[in-house]
Amino acid sequence: MKDRIAKPGMNPAPDQRDPAAPTVPDEAGGFLALFVEALPNAVLVKDEQHRFVFVNEAFSRLMGRTVQELLGKSDFDFVPAAEARTFWENDDLVLATGLARENEEPLTDADGVEHRLLTRKSRVITPGGQRYVVVTITDITARVTAEQALKQSEERYRNLIEGSIQGILVHDDGRPLFVNHAFASIYGYDSPAEMLALKTLDVLIAPEDVDRMLSYRAARLQGAPAPASYEHRGIRRDGTMIWLEQRSRVIYWNGQRAIQAVIVDISERKRAEQALVAARDEAAAASRSKSEFLANVSHELRTPLNAVIGFSEILRREQLGPLGSGRYREFAEDIHDSGLHMLDLINDILDLSKIEAGRFELHDEVVGVADLLEAVRRLVHERAERSRLALAVEIGEIPPRVRVDVRAVRQVLFNLLSNAIKFTPEGGRVTLLAMLDPGGGLRLEVRDTGVGVAAADIPKAMEPFGQVNNALTRRHQGAGLGLPISRALVELHRGRFLFASEPGVGTIVTVLLPADRVAA
Repeated sequence: MKDRIAKPGMNPAPDQRDPAAPTVPDEAGGFLALFVEALPNAVLVKDEQHRFVFVNEAFSRLMGRTVQELLGKSDFDFVPAAEARTFWENDDLVLATGLARENEEPLTDADGVEHRLLTRKSRVITPGGQRYVVVTITDITARVTAEQALKQSEERYRNLIEGSIQGILVHDDGRPLFVNHAFASIYGYDSPAEMLALKTLDVLIAPEDVDRMLSYRAARLQGAPAPASYEHRGIRRDGTMIWLEQRSRVIYWNGQRAIQAVIVDISERKRAEQALVAARDEAAAASRSKSEFLANVSHELRTPLNAVIGFSEILRREQLGPLGSGRYREFAEDIHDSGLHMLDLINDILDLSKIEAGRFELHDEVVGVADLLEAVRRLVHERAERSRLALAVEIGEIPPRVRVDVRAVRQVLFNLLSNAIKFTPEGGRVTLLAMLDPGGGLRLEVRDTGVGVAAADIPKAMEPFGQVNNALTRRHQGAGLGLPISRALVELHRGRFLFASEPGVGTIVTVLLPADRVAA
């Protein structure tokens, strides 16, 4: 190497060698030069004044300068002063002690790009007593950058994990390997370290769920199917029970299979759900009690009412002889009519209570549509005549037969037509229409030109015992059960019940029976 060492500010040449120093044969020197140039590492030789007396091409590329620009100069000529001072301090330490040193040092090249270098510095003393620092350099910028990025990434993820409100756990068949602060807090521990000191986390599982949880864990570790998300009960440090929602999966932790679990405390949600269930059950029980009460009362009232109606019928018809006075006949008529009205009301209440209790059973039979409509028309035509209304039945294209509970459908149409007649003034019109629905079912409509109902009052009209208060309704008896019962009976047939009305214009009630009710 001696014949490649140049004096400061000069290129190395044979006529510039120190005559007092031993020389290396040209052939050997050339070989050494080729060897150094072939190294992937940058190589630099400095004298005691920190001047560059030798550089290879790798160092030249690192610095972004030519060999001629570098030789004879020092670090302060090329890099920021802070970097140069660091280089010199490390050089002086090597020159003084003779001990080789490895350092990680920064270096800014000619383009201003900062590199991170791993340098190895050794002292070399020539036979003439001159001391030099031989520096081999590895550019570790990419590695340092990757390490810094990894460290930053790990720091970000650690902050996310530690800042999470979800409890995060990694365990090896119950032995804790990692827990975050949220996990420790959920179970009532002051720190993750206290939980990591536990030999097993199985003590945190409620006894009722231990077998299920352990079976999930065993299956998961063996690669068998196991639920990824489930709920279970846990035991806090103070012994109180909590409800948890957990998601688990297998991961590799330090090269070994482990289980990662993420938990959320859902105790409040569970308490709310339990309260809702209790309230629902209580409401259902109350509804059943009400329905049973109505059914029982209706049954008990219907028997004596039938007797009242029967006896009043005998009196009205004078079946056992003349009553003697016309007023007795009038009283008998009133008794009979009132009894019939009350019987209708009780029957409606009984039907509604059965429907609400889920005990109303349909008895389907096949009936001709035209026959069904005619039977209903006959039931109401006298009432329409007394009210001086036009009653019409209009039949379009219809299926010849349907499969329905005849009594229930007849009651629906009777209720709708009776309402239409009741709330339509004299001279009005009530129409019963039948046609084939586009969906293949049967469409029945009851239209009237009556007083109508405001949109805001329709929900009230559809509720049991709900009545819209207007001048016409106040003149008629009724408990407000016709529409709710009719809708319920239609829905029992899996049909649809539509109600449209406009004050002063009239009302249209539509019954849509599904296509599977049409008989072949």
